[in-house]
Amino acid sequence: MESDRKLTIPQTRQFKEAFDVYDPQNVGVVSTRKMGALLRSMGFNPTQDELQDLIMQVDRTCSCQITFPDFLDMMNKIIGTRNQESEVEDAFRCFDRKGEGYVMKQELGFIFQNLGGGVDLTEEEIQSLLLEVDVDGDGVIQYDEFCGLAVNVIN
Repeated sequence: MESDRKLTIPQTRQFKEAFDVYDPQNVGVVSTRKMGALLRSMGFNPTQDELQDLIMQVDRTCSCQITFPDFLDMMNKIIGTRNQESEVEDAFRCFDRKGEGYVMKQELGFIFQNLGGGVDLTEEEIQSLLLEVDVDGDGVIQYDEFCGLAVNVIN
C-alpha cells in the first residue's frame, strides 16, 4: 500500500511529529487505543465506527499496535477521502451557481463528467441514480443526496 500513498513531504513530517507525541519511548508503534486521540490532536474527528474501520484496515494482524508506515497508510486514506469529498463539492457547486443547495436532474450527467476520472454515465444510468436519490420525484437533487450518490459512483 505504501507505493499508493499520495501524501506530500510536509504532510508526512506533520504526521511523524504527531505520531511521535504518542510514541514517547520512540519504539515506532502507537497503541490502537491511542489512535482516536492522535487523530483528534491533528484536527480529525472520526466516529468510533470510522476509527475502528481505519484501524482494521492497517492493523491486519490485530496486534493493537500501529507502526508509522501503517499510520501513513491510514492518513492517506483519510486525506484521499477528504479530497474526494472536496472534488464532489466543487463539481456540485459549479452547477449550483446560485448556492441554493440543489441541482436539476438534467445537470446530473454533466456533474459526473466533471468529477475526477471523468465518470461518463448513460441516460439510463442517470435515470436509475435519480430514482435512488430523488425520492419525491421533483427532478431536484439536494446537495447531501448528491454527495452520497457521487462518492458511491466514483468509487
